[in-house]
Amino acid sequence: MALLAAGVGPGDEVLCPDLTFIAPANMIAAIGAMPVLVDIEPEGFNIDPALMEAGITPRTKAVIVVHQFGHAADMDPICAISRRHNLVVIEDVAESIGARYKGTLLGTIGDMACYSFFGNKIITTGEGGMIVTKSAEYDAKLRVLRDHGMTSGKNTITRSLGSITALRTSRQPSDWRSSSSWTRSSQFARPYQSIFSRRFANARGLRWRPNLEYSTSVFWLATVTLDREEWREPLMAHLRQAGIEPRPMIFPVHFCTVLWLRP
Repeated sequence: MALLAAGVGPGDEVLCPDLTFIAPANMIAAIGAMPVLVDIEPEGFNIDPALMEAGITPRTKAVIVVHQFGHAADMDPICAISRRHNLVVIEDVAESIGARYKGTLLGTIGDMACYSFFGNKIITTGEGGMIVTKSAEYDAKLRVLRDHGMTSGKNTITRSLGSITALRTSRQPSDWRSSSSWTRSSQFARPYQSIFSRRFANARGLRWRPNLEYSTSVFWLATVTLDREEWREPLMAHLRQAGIEPRPMIFPVHFCTVLWLRP
């Protein structure tokens, strides 16, 4: 819906990080546009601003920035590049509610921001989501799109294709303060980091994902990176024996063989 509000449609292109849950790329393809995958930077696991411009063409209309696993993307260069090329910036804050970039709440930086309230997220209603925006124009479009494209008032007129959803749209509040829910998520990460530091202090090729200086993370997932793939299964077995339940990270989007991608 954010893409539709931004005027993205068939024949357009949208930049998308290659390492993300596949939903952003799916939504780009679902409206007939083409996902253009951009690799991530290796520490925060977010879209790499240094690689964005190589993927931009005259058909590029927007960029979806996924704040991965609770850690902020580097928004200053992302927004600067987007302004230079007149791209709409859509933040995906599904995994990062309450996290900050240089002290500013994620979801308040781009043109629109999308949230998930699915059962495994930081704030949950079981399902559903929310879009916030600073733009009165986008706000008005989203309120029509969310309800079968009908206008408000007694004499409703369908002016566009739309959908009926569990979505709420709202103008961004100026005093949105931190909640105990994401404060606790950061606290939960500390014991894992402490165990990692003690048990694997001398291990080579094994790294805890750092919290980069511009990000105040909410640690939606505690993430460890290995230099060699064949170490993953033995390490996960070791962690399970220690009472820690691990899982492999999501597969990059380019593993999907049916998604329409630009070469």
